[in-house]
Amino acid sequence: MHKLVLLDECDFLPKFQQDDARHIAERYIAKSDPWTVMISTPNAPGGLFDNIEKESFDTCLYKKVFLDYTYGLDKIYTKQEIEKDKASPSFERAYCLKYLGLIGNIFSPQNIELCQKHEYNPNVWRQKVKSTIGLDPVFGSSSFGIVVTQLYNQKIDVMFAEKYERPSFQDMISKVWELKNKLGYVSNIYVETLNQVQAVLWLICHFHLLSSQPFPNAYLSFIY
Repeated sequence: MHKLVLLDECDFLPKFQQDDARHIAERYIAKSDPWTVMISTPNAPGGLFDNIEKESFDTCLYKKVFLDYTYGLDKIYTKQEIEKDKASPSFERAYCLKYLGLIGNIFSPQNIELCQKHEYNPNVWRQKVKSTIGLDPVFGSSSFGIVVTQLYNQKIDVMFAEKYERPSFQDMISKVWELKNKLGYVSNIYVETLNQVQAVLWLICHFHLLSSQPFPNAYLSFIY
């Protein structure tokens, strides 16, 4: 009897778990020589499936099979059902093997187009307006993301949005401190935490960044 390791919808694992899942699955190759099967709808660029797709067919451990909706047409769903589903913003990802970011399901294309009509100068940073810093502190295996927004004239302006490849923790602390000084007033720092250790580290960072400012009601929010 042949053994099987199956990872279903594994492209939707949190970023810090994707590499671990692959490493654990492939660890059994030498132990029991199982079939290792990964199945998933595409999630985001830079994730597990996108990275495997970019690996050379000559050296990749996996046989890559790409099945869009046309393989199931008139088998598991009808043309009428597909036409109806095309109205969904997530159709390209769910049925056409497109990664999130080219077209997503969080913001509609109409809302994105509306935002693009809003004109402002991202180089003009205003003091004493509500400002937030958003952090995606992924270390080691992915990019560290920072986004800065300001609320002005009842609109949210994106003032800064950058990602950093494999940065050090201290470099990111310094960068956030630099942004905080440029903003003056920071009302919130939002952190997507991966584990309790990072939550504690960024809690320490919170007191370092916000306790010295002369504004009350400054908060650090963890997003799990």
